[in-house]
Amino acid sequence: MHFVKDDVVISGVGGYFPKCMNIGEFKDRLLNNENLMESRWKAGERGVTNVIGKVPAEFFDSGYFGIHRQQCTFMDPMHRLILERTFEALTDAGVNPSEVRGKRIGCFMSSSLGENDSLFLESVLSGFGVTGHSRAMMPNRVSYWLDLKGPSVHYDSNWISGIEVLRLAYEAIKTGQCESVLVGSANLVLNAEFQWLYHDMGLLSPDGLTRAFDIDAQGYGRSDGVVVLYIQRASEARRSYASVVNVATRFDGNREGTLLDIDANNLAEFIDEFYDECDVDPSEVEFVEAYGCALKETDRKELEALEKVYCKNRKNPLLVGSVKPNTGHSEASAGLFSVVKVLIAMETETIPATINYNTPNPELLPLINGSIQVVTENRKWGAKYAAVNGIGIDSYYGHVLLKANQKTKVISELQDDIPRLVLASTRTESGIKEVLEIVSASTRPSNMSKILVLR
Repeated sequence: MHFVKDDVVISGVGGYFPKCMNIGEFKDRLLNNENLMESRWKAGERGVTNVIGKVPAEFFDSGYFGIHRQQCTFMDPMHRLILERTFEALTDAGVNPSEVRGKRIGCFMSSSLGENDSLFLESVLSGFGVTGHSRAMMPNRVSYWLDLKGPSVHYDSNWISGIEVLRLAYEAIKTGQCESVLVGSANLVLNAEFQWLYHDMGLLSPDGLTRAFDIDAQGYGRSDGVVVLYIQRASEARRSYASVVNVATRFDGNREGTLLDIDANNLAEFIDEFYDECDVDPSEVEFVEAYGCALKETDRKELEALEKVYCKNRKNPLLVGSVKPNTGHSEASAGLFSVVKVLIAMETETIPATINYNTPNPELLPLINGSIQVVTENRKWGAKYAAVNGIGIDSYYGHVLLKANQKTKVISELQDDIPRLVLASTRTESGIKEVLEIVSASTRPSNMSKILVLR
C-alpha cells in the first residue's frame, strides 16, 4: 500500500457551538472565559437540571442543498447541521464547493444517540423519516451534494466518535485511499427524557455546570454541538491550522469494573505506545486538552495516566485544560470540540482558561504535588505541540497530537486606495446587513486573508 509522506493538516473548520454560530465567535467567548450553558426546557422536568449547551437547530435552507421540502421536514436536524457546517469548513479552507466535485474525497461523519428519533416517532409518521433518520444518510447526503467519490461512512463510537473519524481520515490520506477527507460529528440534546436517563446513571451535575478537576465536581452538563473539519495533505492546502502528527484510539477490552470505570495504567500504556509510534518525546508537549468531565473518579484516573506519560523528564508542570466547563459535554462531538479549542490556542498563541475551577480536588495528586497544572487564566503560549485526550463511556480511549503551523502569516494588503466592489447576497435585509458587517470588520490589513476567503 502506498504511504504518503506529506503532512496531514486541518485546513478548514466549520462548527456550531453553544451560543456560537462559528469558530470566530467560539474563539472570542472562550478567550472571554464565558459560561455558555443555558436552558432548553422548563425547570424541574423529571426532577433534573434544564441547563445545557444549546445550538439552534430549527433553520435550514433546503433549496440551496437541493433537498425536498418534505424530506427536510422529516429529517434529523443533525443531518441539516452537518450539511451547513460542511459548507463552512470548505470555504474556511479557501475551497469553493464546486472544486471538489468528482474527486476521491472521503466523508466520515459521526454521532451517537439520536434524540430526535423518539420525538419524530411520537408525532408524525412519514416514509421520508426512513431516510431522514438513517445514520448512514448523514455522510451520504454530503457526498451526494458535493459529488464526492470517496468512502462515505457514519461511525458511532459514543464519546470518542469525533476522534475516531479523525483517525480514519488521517489513515485514509496517509495510505492514499483519499485525496482529502471531510470529518465531522454532531450531538443534539432535544429530549428531557434522555436527560433523566443520564441523571439516573449518575453522570449529570445537579445544576448543569461542569467543574472539571475541582473539589466541588459533581458531574457534567450536556451539550449540543456540531463540528466539521476539512483534512488535506499539506502540499495541497491553502490554509493550515495545524498538522496532525498522530491520532489513535483503543478499546480497553474485557476488564473488571463498571461500564463507566477506566484503568489509569491501561490508559497510560496506550498513550506511551502512541508516542513510540510517532517518535515524539512526550516532554515536548506543553499542553494537553484533557477529557476533564468532572466525574471525580474519571478525572483522578485520567490525570494519573497523564502524569505517568508526560511528567517523567519534565522540568515544568504539564499544563492541562478542559473545554467542558465552558460548553458542557458534547458527547459524540466532545473530541472535536477539544481539537477546535487547541486550534484556537495555536492560532491566538493563547490557551483559554478552564473556568469553574477554584479549589483542586485533593484526591487529584498530580495537581497537589505540582506535576500537572490546570490553566486557570488565559495563558500566552507558543509551543510546537499540543495533545487532546478523549475517553469514551465504555473505556474507549482516543489521543491526538497536533503540531502548530509556525510559519509567519503572509498578510495580503491592498497596494492602492482604489475602492473595491464587494458583492453579497442573502434572502433577507437583516442577513445582508450581517454579511456587510462581517466584511467591514474584516477590511483591516490584519484581516485581509479573511476577505479573500469570504469573496
